[in-house]
Amino acid sequence: MKSTPRLDELINIPKGKQKFDDILKQFGPEDFDFSKVLGNTTPSFSSLSDSNHNATMSRLREIGDRIAEEKNKEKRELEQYRESVLVTLQGIEKNTAVLKEMSMLLQKHGEKQDEIFAIMIEIMEIMKCSNKEEAETKFAAVTRKIATVSEHASTVTSLVGIAKTVYDALPF
Repeated sequence: MKSTPRLDELINIPKGKQKFDDILKQFGPEDFDFSKVLGNTTPSFSSLSDSNHNATMSRLREIGDRIAEEKNKEKRELEQYRESVLVTLQGIEKNTAVLKEMSMLLQKHGEKQDEIFAIMIEIMEIMKCSNKEEAETKFAAVTRKIATVSEHASTVTSLVGIAKTVYDALPF
């Protein structure tokens, strides 16, 4: 075995006398074996048995499945939320359209404004019904009355549409 030069010997090498490559040639591969100095620090996986490995892999798969399940759940909840918001906005749009339609009917028919307004109040009274039979009876009475107020098909259609919207909004 070659003797390894000491560091203080290497430091005292005059400049230009030896190249770094020449210095390295003085050492053999055994001189660069740091395990002698540091001890065996390389982790050994041979101590893991197959059952431990399989249990670890199984646990990792289980964790991955849980993460995927949570992401899917969040995705479904977000989609349900978006759909709920859309339905709410559509309801608001529909209600706003009904109000706009009511306002236009009243302004369009100045001569029959009081009669149309009275029918609109009767339409809104459908909302006060406590059961389906009562609501059906009021809805039928209002639709018969609508036909007597105006000869204009568009007015009759609009008022029946408003009455249907109110009736369809009932919880029963």
